[in-house]
Amino acid sequence: MSRQADAAAALGWSPATIAIPAAALRRAFAVAAILMAANAFYGFFTGAPPEVGPGEIVEVSARGSRAYVALWLLLYGVCGLLVLREAWRRGLEIRLVALIPFALFVIASATWSYNPWSSVVFCVMLTLNIVVAAALAAQVHPRELMALLAWTVTVLVAMSLVLLVVDPASAVSTPDRPGIFIPGELYGVFSHKVSLGTYAAIALLVLLFSPEDFPGPLTRWGSILICTVGLLFSNSASSIVALAVASALLAATRRFPGGRAALFGATVLVVVAVSIALPFVDASSVAQVFGRPPTLTGRTSFWSLAPDYIMERPFFGYGYAGFFEPDPYSRVWDLWAAAEWFFTPNFHNSALDVTIALGFVGLGAYLALLLTASRVHGNRSLGRSAGLLAAVIVLVAVGSATDFQLMRHNALPTVLLFYAFLVGGRRYAMTGSAADQR
Repeated sequence: MSRQADAAAALGWSPATIAIPAAALRRAFAVAAILMAANAFYGFFTGAPPEVGPGEIVEVSARGSRAYVALWLLLYGVCGLLVLREAWRRGLEIRLVALIPFALFVIASATWSYNPWSSVVFCVMLTLNIVVAAALAAQVHPRELMALLAWTVTVLVAMSLVLLVVDPASAVSTPDRPGIFIPGELYGVFSHKVSLGTYAAIALLVLLFSPEDFPGPLTRWGSILICTVGLLFSNSASSIVALAVASALLAATRRFPGGRAALFGATVLVVVAVSIALPFVDASSVAQVFGRPPTLTGRTSFWSLAPDYIMERPFFGYGYAGFFEPDPYSRVWDLWAAAEWFFTPNFHNSALDVTIALGFVGLGAYLALLLTASRVHGNRSLGRSAGLLAAVIVLVAVGSATDFQLMRHNALPTVLLFYAFLVGGRRYAMTGSAADQR
């Protein structure tokens, strides 16, 4: 048996489930997908941000960069070929087929957007994230993907900390805002401080609960230190809370394996209920407990306006990315006028953003997708990585209560959501080592 076959057996899958024979090539593909979905080095493609007034938010975009667009098109093309090859060899998976109506609905939503030609681009990008997730699910075992993700994020956070020292102006946003240990919020090589915080939290979860996938304690604890510092410097309270919830859940399920399904199920239901209800309740007292202002950094000012917008188009919404289209007749201008100088690019809540974009029909589809993906812990053929992947979904679900993370196009949490949904329906050949991890 070759070394690659030995490694595959140790991770709990058979060579027949791997379409790319070279382990190095498979890992390079996974790392490339992680880098693109994490929007690493996004600022390198956008150029210098424009000058803005106090409190004004301007969303810079890399869509005008030919290099950035080419990288995404290359990733889409490779993933599409891998999915087609898998379908030719083994047929379409039932869970991938189940996502087709949702993808068609998202693309169709562009037709009722204020600017259909602009919205359809975002609709296609979101549906192509399903293709990226399907390619990853066919090529990369969850245990290997989680380890690669932790390693990649650790390196990116380390680079962000170096950037903080050598060029802090390019690595810190809102430097006038008090943060944890440093003034401002570190985003480093990522597109936003929430991205750094979320990905550092995911990496910490993997590093803490999957020590067997890292070569030595010194390297592992050094990585934990780097990600911890990055998480604290990002000043992302939602990421810290999400990490605490996911860690407590994973520790409890490993301590009481008999209650695993009940613990995961109850936690996910509570997280989903809170994420849906948060924009419509007074959360000021809870926010202040975590050191946040009672307005949740201005979120409540535009959350309070959301019900009126929802009831204007309750069933199918404004089309994916349609509400925030800066068309002169778009309803977003009323929102921006009410929020004065805060030009928010979304509602900072995944459930609310999905409802605005796709209506209650889209919200129902999103919840079904999220609840099914979170049940990946029940796939016993994945060993311990099943619970770890499910905990990662819980982590990003907690963060989605105060930020638009899930169902945002070309975003790592969205890709991981589709990935967990698809992986939950796959079966991997189990060996003794994998079975022992259950």
